[in-house]
Amino acid sequence: MGGRRRRGLADLIGEVGATPQEREEDQQREGALAETREGERSRRLSGGGGEAGVPPATTENPVREEAEVHPAPQARPLPKYLALERKEARLRGDQVDALSVLARRVNRRKVSHGGERITENTLIRVAVDWLLSQEEHVGGSTEEEIRSGLGVREPGARRDSI
Repeated sequence: MGGRRRRGLADLIGEVGATPQEREEDQQREGALAETREGERSRRLSGGGGEAGVPPATTENPVREEAEVHPAPQARPLPKYLALERKEARLRGDQVDALSVLARRVNRRKVSHGGERITENTLIRVAVDWLLSQEEHVGGSTEEEIRSGLGVREPGARRDSI
């Protein structure tokens, strides 16, 4: 198989049903999205909080002469998931299952069925924010010690055991 790792069933279906030309178009689209994310990241790092930034001069993005300046077209805002950075984590099977169930439950309980869709990744980001807010309690030599210090129950433990 190629050097690309499958991330799920959708990738497998996409590879089986796609012609070589469609795969090439997908790769070009992914490359364009990566460039867009990189541009957003550099704009964030340069303090670009809404003001017009100057793109870096590269062979792909040549510097225009002053006589050629045109107003920038209205850019659509990026979807939230494209504005975030990718970070891979290994989860246990029970964690993956429980996250899926919880995300579905939260979406069903939403008062307003519009707005942002709550996904497993949404819940993971919230959990990471919570963990970072508990920084003073994080310590230990093992995962179990860190979990214990935060008052998190062991995997497979019943809810009423802690």
